[in-house]
Amino acid sequence: MKKVHSGKVRDLYELPGGDLLLVATDRVSVYDVGLPTPVPEKGKLLTALSAWWFEELADVVPNHVISMSDVPAEFAGRAVRCKPLRMIPVECIARGYLTGLGLREYQRDGTVSGVALPPGLVEGSKLPEPIFTPTTKFSDTGHDEFITFDDVEMQVGRETAAQLRDLTLEIYSRGAERAARNGIIIADTKVEFGWDADGVLTLGDEVLTSDSSRFWRADEWKPGRTGGQRAYDKQYVRDWSLTTGWDKTEPGPTMPDDIVRSTRERYIDVYQRITGLTWPRDDEPSPWPSYNLHQLVDDVVALLKEKGIYSTLTATKTTERERASKQLLSALCITPTLTPEAALDLDGHERYNARMESN
Repeated sequence: MKKVHSGKVRDLYELPGGDLLLVATDRVSVYDVGLPTPVPEKGKLLTALSAWWFEELADVVPNHVISMSDVPAEFAGRAVRCKPLRMIPVECIARGYLTGLGLREYQRDGTVSGVALPPGLVEGSKLPEPIFTPTTKFSDTGHDEFITFDDVEMQVGRETAAQLRDLTLEIYSRGAERAARNGIIIADTKVEFGWDADGVLTLGDEVLTSDSSRFWRADEWKPGRTGGQRAYDKQYVRDWSLTTGWDKTEPGPTMPDDIVRSTRERYIDVYQRITGLTWPRDDEPSPWPSYNLHQLVDDVVALLKEKGIYSTLTATKTTERERASKQLLSALCITPTLTPEAALDLDGHERYNARMESN
């Protein structure tokens, strides 16, 4: 395994056979500067949320995922085995609400990336419809800068530009509708695309995570709120950093413990609200130290395969694996929250009742 790139947040390795390993670390980057303080489990949260969305959006666009589980043990939970892509040098951004740099450009010009918007909008305003506001992936300043759709056409051609716009807006719209069911507003999001070996336009990197999107709780949303909306994403760290007097150049400020904890809690909260899944916290000791639901399902599938029985369950289908593991535990009358010692003291009927009460 050879490291081919180390970014501000992710590391990229080349695996034997040509696959790539994309590893999400716990590092944090704001304003294109890496901060010295990691956020525990951040990489795992980003990877898990991306995996969930990749599955949800599989009918919209192909993605780069080969496997979420067939990765080296030291990177388990935070790495994706993926296919190499020839990345397109455009940051594809969709906005459904006005905030951040988009708000500033609107206040100055009445437009965002050349898209005219109606007068009277304020921080957090919902737009009449989602808009495509691309930025350069590279610029003379070293920071992403807004470009227009015409600029994208000049860079990649009319047909590809239209595909990028349409796919970005579809990903955003599908994601926003799905998240809204659980009380989360996706204000905007950034996605990246590339060409695979067969020339297929493919979604890469991450998708609809707390690092690539702005998440707000619907019950807290208030257009025009002074200081902006309450963020459940990296904007929380950006906002904190601006209170330190930092000039947005290297080195970045060190995050205090309370900011680290709050950042982690917000990432966990939005993951749980969007997916409906419970995040297994590393800081809470489990009564079943080696308990791994997904590994249990994989072991059962492998055992069945040895007997000539084949399952259609795939390692990348996170929600299917979650559902299968719960059904398996239910059938076996196993309750993960019950200690092994307590389980031995229960007969089958009591064990069933304890399981039902925990649900």
